[in-house]
Amino acid sequence: MKRYPHQLPVTSLVGALVVALGLVWNPAKASQQGAGPQTATPAPAAEFRDQDSNGDGALTLAEFTARGYDERAFRNADLDDNGLLGAGEYVKARSLQDRISAGEYIDDAWLTTKVKAVLLKEDLLGGLDIGVETRDGVVQLSGWVDEPGQAHKAGQVAASVKGVREVENDLLVKE
Repeated sequence: MKRYPHQLPVTSLVGALVVALGLVWNPAKASQQGAGPQTATPAPAAEFRDQDSNGDGALTLAEFTARGYDERAFRNADLDDNGLLGAGEYVKARSLQDRISAGEYIDDAWLTTKVKAVLLKEDLLGGLDIGVETRDGVVQLSGWVDEPGQAHKAGQVAASVKGVREVENDLLVKE
């Protein structure tokens, strides 16, 4: 590569930029100074103290699940298998809980997509605009159909999709 005395090689420029950004933007230092972005989520240590209802410095399964958290997150984070979560284990459990919650959201989105696809394939229902929403495996059908038989059939078809726990059929018949 031909160099001119007043130009730096690209790698030097990139390195200098990385160093400069590291000096300017340091999240650890910003959080120590209170200059970081504000979030609604409490710090794990404060959240841990709030959940530790008896103040013994550890969380039981009952204390953990009282907030609606999944038992699987507790069991997987209890690294020493003593039936309690210390502060460090709690951080791991919350991370696992977030993954579990995200997985359930993806499962619901997948069920919604699958139910919509099956409804579209059905000859009696293919041309109808049926709304489908899913929460925790419960599918809600909404919209208008031409006759009561279509509403009934849509409910049957939705219930036949693997993973659907229940169907709330709110389809209305056009008059």
